[in-house]
Amino acid sequence: DAIGEHQQESYVNGKSGAIIIINKQEGSNSVEIARQIQALLPQIQENLPSDVKLSYLIDTSSFIVNTIDSLQETIIITFVIVVLVVLFFLGRWRATFIIVLTIPISLVASFIYLLISGNSLNVISLSSLSIAIGMVVDDAIVVLENVTTHIERGSYPKQAAVHATNEVGISVVASTLTMIAVFFPLTMVTGMTGVLFKQLGWMMCVIMVVSTVAALTLTPMLCSRLLRLQRKPSKAFRTFYHPIQRALDALDTGYARLLGWAVSHRRTMVLSCIAFFALSLLCAGYIGTEFFPQQDNGYITAKLELPVGTRKEVAQELAARLTNEWRQKYPEITVCNYTVGQADATNTFAAIRDNGSHIITFNLSLTKSSERKRSQAMIGDMMREDLKAYPEFTKTKVVPGGDNG
Repeated sequence: DAIGEHQQESYVNGKSGAIIIINKQEGSNSVEIARQIQALLPQIQENLPSDVKLSYLIDTSSFIVNTIDSLQETIIITFVIVVLVVLFFLGRWRATFIIVLTIPISLVASFIYLLISGNSLNVISLSSLSIAIGMVVDDAIVVLENVTTHIERGSYPKQAAVHATNEVGISVVASTLTMIAVFFPLTMVTGMTGVLFKQLGWMMCVIMVVSTVAALTLTPMLCSRLLRLQRKPSKAFRTFYHPIQRALDALDTGYARLLGWAVSHRRTMVLSCIAFFALSLLCAGYIGTEFFPQQDNGYITAKLELPVGTRKEVAQELAARLTNEWRQKYPEITVCNYTVGQADATNTFAAIRDNGSHIITFNLSLTKSSERKRSQAMIGDMMREDLKAYPEFTKTKVVPGGDNG
């Protein structure tokens, strides 16, 4: 066999390089595989010549990790906000404890469902938890408020818990069934949409049912044990809660006035609702549609085409000019890779993509979105403007977020 000439060349940050693409097997954990590969890179680097450097262009697992971390942070923040809001409006730490206890019980039930159904903690399941945290306390708040009202009227806590729960039990169940009627149809969706929303629907239904059961059983029991008639609050409590109480009283007064006006002007209210509904329908026609909202994963691809028959050397020279220009103009770029030339028969991955001596393919990796002021979409738009200064290209395509085609 004779030594063949390179038909396709790849460059990384302006220097000659090569790309190794690693795909996981079906059912494997992307994050775990990426961690193992990153741990192996230093060992492989030690056995390579000093002028050969190893690095990775794009790590798809980082996007998964960042998304999961963001959702976990959202869940924690949501939990804290719910606790503060409940304490703010109820004004009793015991009542707040009773309400907040519903949250972990409902969430633990969702974990049991995931285990039984064979699902995992992922973006969809964590999103379900984030949505449900603020909803699972609704029924418990209704029960607790009615129990508190009975206690303030002179009933014993145990009697108040029984009678108050009986009064609102049907309303609480009806409210839960209404929420289930919203989420349960998602469990019957098929296709790609079903993959996205079926787990969301089941988790929300399970969480809502468990939260209702807790509101009708656990909450009354805790109320009978923990709640007492608070005849005279302490001085420290009055000092802390008095401004909040004044604000809530002002809110009650304002709402009572607004409600009185609305009841007295029925025709105006009905016409206003109809006009608002018609306006919302009118605005809906101007809202764009897309399958997925664009996310900033710090990755941009570009495919640039020259006239058919252009020599590879010409394409390589233009690509090198663009590399220098973009790396200077956009400091957000950490890795700039481009490929020029026709793929040979042994390069299966490149052969299934559009390539040739007249085609340049760019793969750009950016810093984390939290570390830069410009989004990948903004940088992509600016790159499109840059390419207008190159009349040599017959066709250009810049895709923020990456292109599989």
